[in-house]
Amino acid sequence: MSKKTRKVEVINPTEEDQVQKKKALEVWNRARMELLTWRPFLGVLAMQLEIIPVADDRCRTASTDGRRIFCSADFILGLSDDDSLFILAHEVLHCALMHFSRQKDRIENHMMWNYAIDHEVNSVLQADGLVVPKGAVLYHRHLNMNAEQIYEELESGRLPMIGELMDDHDLDKKEPEPQQCQEGSCGGEGEAGDADDGPITLKVDPDYHPMRSDAVWREWAAKTMSAASSGKSQGDRSAALQRVLDRLAASKLDWRTILKQWTTPFIGGNRTWLPPNRRHVHKGLYLPSRRGCKIEMVAVIDTSGSVWEHGVYDFLSELQAILASFGEYEITVLQVDTHVNDVQVFDFSNPFVASKFQIRGGGGTSFAPAFQYVKENKNNNIRGLIYMTDGYGFVQPDAPPYPVLWALTEDGRKPIEWGQVVTLEHKNKANA
Repeated sequence: MSKKTRKVEVINPTEEDQVQKKKALEVWNRARMELLTWRPFLGVLAMQLEIIPVADDRCRTASTDGRRIFCSADFILGLSDDDSLFILAHEVLHCALMHFSRQKDRIENHMMWNYAIDHEVNSVLQADGLVVPKGAVLYHRHLNMNAEQIYEELESGRLPMIGELMDDHDLDKKEPEPQQCQEGSCGGEGEAGDADDGPITLKVDPDYHPMRSDAVWREWAAKTMSAASSGKSQGDRSAALQRVLDRLAASKLDWRTILKQWTTPFIGGNRTWLPPNRRHVHKGLYLPSRRGCKIEMVAVIDTSGSVWEHGVYDFLSELQAILASFGEYEITVLQVDTHVNDVQVFDFSNPFVASKFQIRGGGGTSFAPAFQYVKENKNNNIRGLIYMTDGYGFVQPDAPPYPVLWALTEDGRKPIEWGQVVTLEHKNKANA
């Protein structure tokens, strides 16, 4: 027996919907300011996302595409203050933990991945003192597991998919058009238009236009590092904050992916707004420079005897590949054991070539000389520093005013609480 076809009638938000959208924006703007005061790390990241309330049947709760947070106005206005704050922080952490780029080969089991990432976010926020909404996804016996580990438990059947997802992770919905469709194949549960023979109405808000782009997620490693530095300077030193920064290192992301994600925002493309083209400044025109990106970045190679033979050339080869993918760049490479043994500056006219790079050093390990060099010779005016090391050695106690990525050897350890971590693996092992 064939199913009936019913017409889908697309309608626009009403004037009442527009009023609700404005109210919802006020609610989440207040929540964002509360995060900025109470949890500066989350607040700084929230300020980098545009909040867009909508009245759209495709957006039931909230979702993010890495640049914007879309939320159902009715949903937000129906929440308690605690739940509203939590949902906002929840969306922010999805971005900070780069969950969409970490999905990789789990596309076919999209729903399992949704449960896994909601658990990771909710467990971090609970540890950070936020109140998890009743019934949300949270496996209490597995609070220290990251998304990849929870996914394996779900896929094996050792954990059930229980709990309520806090948001809508499906951003691949296309713009709907009026059409004929089979009964039950259009619309959603309990929507208007459920009469047996009447049309199905679908409310579509033109403000709801998520745009998924892999390029967006490459920016979030740097944003997270910057927000962490800002948060700590304002006294945000919660254990959950550190867990956020260490999640990517604990996950199964290939270290080369993390290195590229971390490096890309600093190196950029052929044009940049920082600094502006000085030839036009006197006219009051701040036009993008054609010089390409000349933002200072530093890579430090720990050349102590315990490190240099373990994965250094894999690291250098990957760094070369990343730099070669950009039109112009400038990077200062330091070789350090207990002293700065070598300093070289590479750019488009003097390219970095890993196979020609000569390792110098072989003594003990001290991290202080590298940071002191940057302070004295760069006035700390760099956009980021990558330190390739095993992590065993003396390090200065205070975090520098720029992001740091500790690129650790396989048996290495994080030498101090600040900075992001990525663990290097040899190519033959990583591809096994």
